[in-house]
Amino acid sequence: MDRPAAQLPEPPRRLSERLREAIGLKPDADRADLAKVLAGTLARNLLRGALKLLVAGFLAPSALGVLRSVYSLFQIAVRLAEFGLEYALVTFLSAARSAGDRTGQTRILDTVLALELAISAGILLVGVLLAPQIASGLLGDRSLALWVRVAFSAVGGQLLWGYLSSYLTSRQDFARLAAYLACMPALMLLAAASLVGLGCFDTSAAILVYLLAPAATVLIWWLIARRPRFRPAWDGPTARRVVRFSRWIYLTSACSALRNHGNTLLVKSPALAGSVARGEMDAGLYAFGADLAGEIAILSESLMLVLLPKASGLSRQQLGPFLARAYRTVAVLLIPVALLALLARPLLQLLGWIKASYLDYLPSLSIFYLLLLGGLFSLAAIPLRSVLYALERPEIEARLEALMLVLMLGSSAALIPHYGGVGAALAMLGQRAISCLALWIATAVCLRAARRQEP
Repeated sequence: MDRPAAQLPEPPRRLSERLREAIGLKPDADRADLAKVLAGTLARNLLRGALKLLVAGFLAPSALGVLRSVYSLFQIAVRLAEFGLEYALVTFLSAARSAGDRTGQTRILDTVLALELAISAGILLVGVLLAPQIASGLLGDRSLALWVRVAFSAVGGQLLWGYLSSYLTSRQDFARLAAYLACMPALMLLAAASLVGLGCFDTSAAILVYLLAPAATVLIWWLIARRPRFRPAWDGPTARRVVRFSRWIYLTSACSALRNHGNTLLVKSPALAGSVARGEMDAGLYAFGADLAGEIAILSESLMLVLLPKASGLSRQQLGPFLARAYRTVAVLLIPVALLALLARPLLQLLGWIKASYLDYLPSLSIFYLLLLGGLFSLAAIPLRSVLYALERPEIEARLEALMLVLMLGSSAALIPHYGGVGAALAMLGQRAISCLALWIATAVCLRAARRQEP
């Protein structure tokens, strides 16, 4: 006798379906969007990794220390000029798109661009006028004043690069975003390889490649993309609304930049290292380890690009399940991180067999492992950050980042004289672990309060 239809066993599901369910992604939009962004991230990571290895192979650790110090100063200047407007653009533009408010979208785009250009002009003026003092105080070498001016002059290109990235993110145009993310490292790798082939690759050439790549990428994208927006215009109410929100993200971003790039400057500091030569050598080793571990930071940025616009369009009641799905996704992303940890030493030894200069960076592996572990805490904080921004509570993370910056700078200053780059990496690991725990507690409290207030 046939069994009733209700009692028949379910047909076996494909492995891909079970994996999608375990990750917590919808079979259509979420999975496809994350796959597109991760594809762009993978291409970006591979290109950046190849670039970093190429640069390290043709620069001594001391020269790499100079390069990374100038680049760290550039990144800090970018964060100071950007004013946290990239995330504000994504948050408000995503909400306007969900509401079908075309006029609001235009006002937000034009006003954010006007704000970024005005702030970047002020930062540029300060950098050009105070270049000798900045070079002496932050880089420990007054002769680097020229590169300080070049770095501050290149800030505008990086801001436009971030503006286009936020524009594509808010539109959830993840296919084009993936191509856009891979474009800049591809240009940098091509330029560096060409200079190596011509026999004119040195510290100065490497600095120019790093600083001018964002502007070159924006120029190329302007020529090939459809209707990129560069129409600055001022709208007072929109500007005040954006600034009220972005001021907290600005504090978070500035503290994060000082935290991530300030350690390179501290390691290079002759006052902490004992001499200029020792500082450049330690900064080069620290920078190489940070470059290897930095790929997890790119993974975190890509995850934020997907999670933030989606969280911004959800109700308070939907954010809890969203957070659970996001953490299942984070668990899957740990697989490539584990592979990176296992392959770092064999890869460096293989490169040393090909070109002996790579073996000079073997001491940086201990720094790499510490920073990679710290990067896992940063990755775990991304879903929490997206929920806080969706709740329009960025001030919580900003205050926490300010406290963690003080903790990191203090512990780094105490450890670097005794342990060099390893001491800086230990300081970074400690503050990232504490920051993630505090952010988890704060998000849980805010989410519970928001659920009670929502009708």
